[in-house]
Amino acid sequence: MTCTAKLMCFHTDLAQALVALRAWAAPFSGPHERISQPVEEDGFSLSFDDQVRVSLLPYPDYLQISIFVTTVSAEHLAHLEACFDRVVADSGTLGAVLYRDGAYRCLPRFFGNGWVVRAQLHAENLERVFRDQQVLTRGFDRVEPRPDGRFLLVRAEGVVERVAVREALEEGAWAMTRGLKQGRLKVTISSILKDEQAIHFRGSAALEPVGYLPEERCFEFSCLLGPEAPEIRGWEFCQAAQMLRSGSFEGQALERVRVVFLEAAHAHAEKRSLLELGLEVWCYTEAGELRRLED
Repeated sequence: MTCTAKLMCFHTDLAQALVALRAWAAPFSGPHERISQPVEEDGFSLSFDDQVRVSLLPYPDYLQISIFVTTVSAEHLAHLEACFDRVVADSGTLGAVLYRDGAYRCLPRFFGNGWVVRAQLHAENLERVFRDQQVLTRGFDRVEPRPDGRFLLVRAEGVVERVAVREALEEGAWAMTRGLKQGRLKVTISSILKDEQAIHFRGSAALEPVGYLPEERCFEFSCLLGPEAPEIRGWEFCQAAQMLRSGSFEGQALERVRVVFLEAAHAHAEKRSLLELGLEVWCYTEAGELRRLED
């Protein structure tokens, strides 16, 4: 399986957008097919050998320029990163995002349908997604504020191969879920590709299976974080969510999955990701009472 890439820019100036479109298409030689109308109507798109598509689409308040590469080479990636750096310098650029997508299973995403590796976004765009923007420093290698109120976010810079991209995204992606706003977590829960399993299942488990409670149709995990497992691992979130989605445990109906924390501080630190996946979060109070945490 290959790893695709898509660069998108949101622009207010048609002349600059057309210059960017020509620059993005320039390195791709050979025959191409024009597959849509002129930009004044429904947009403009060129397709190169089924591997690369460059397009410009008009919207009421901006123009969207995109380049999509189905099989990324080192040369393609270097070109996309260079295009990104040039276009964000334009005065008419509202924002730009570079995605990678290898159909990564059980890996969280927050912006659109791909995994962002490079972005320049206004602070208000980030505020719609994150309640705590400090977590961005755990997921991106570079988080740089710009004078105009935008932020530059960079991770997995120069990483070409699919498995290497997964390696670069895995830990930080799950770390950032702890700062998300409600309803912002998207994860495709599915089986993991064989060559990604060592990355996905890395680290000691923080969740300890307690067992199935037939009278409640519920499966319970306990959790006590410590030096070997300072946080719940991404694969643990996914396994618990997959159990809930299956609707059964060893042939018995399953309607709920709950995680019981022995320390309230741990529960509050981890609850966002668990709640977003439909899992229940419980913890013991200082008085020793068991209490359920809500949003």
